[in-house]
Amino acid sequence: MKQKPIIPCSKKFFKILEKAKKEKLDKYDCHALYLWDKVFKNDPEYQSLRKKIKVKSKRPGLSLRMQRIKKKMESWFNQKLWDDLGKKCIECGRCSLVCPTCFCFRFEDQASGTRGRVLDSCFYHDFSEVAGGHRFLDSTARRIYFWYYHKFVRIPEQYNLPGCLECGRCIKACPVGIDIGKVLKEILKT
Repeated sequence: MKQKPIIPCSKKFFKILEKAKKEKLDKYDCHALYLWDKVFKNDPEYQSLRKKIKVKSKRPGLSLRMQRIKKKMESWFNQKLWDDLGKKCIECGRCSLVCPTCFCFRFEDQASGTRGRVLDSCFYHDFSEVAGGHRFLDSTARRIYFWYYHKFVRIPEQYNLPGCLECGRCIKACPVGIDIGKVLKEILKT
């Protein structure tokens, strides 16, 4: 089966592409471009599209606050916090879909006989399913913890970049009012 590459962040990328033609990009968009440049450095489709944007990406560093959050999440697990968020979250995945640093995808077979990458979210039930039907992320609390851990521990470890740009898009998109800023304050308090 022929595999057709599809950039997981394509909708966001094309919005930035259109914006760059008309106006100067803000720091969040420049930071998102930097992360995408790293993640998709070997993706020919991304690279050909990226050439159309004549804007330099900006390397976001890990602020002291982000370093403290990372250390807290690595060293201490607050079960009550994640259980409370798990009761509130409806697993719609909107936060992942609007986040400029979320890049998880799955492969999907198309009717045309091609296989392509499709944007995915750790909030979707089948995201962590493996052979035999086992799901590693078997509750909403685990899925939301996984999302935060990915943003604040794994992305900084893998890329030496923040996994969260603090742009607030996830806050605006959340239909139940989960505020990442308030969650991070709670993490820092513990």
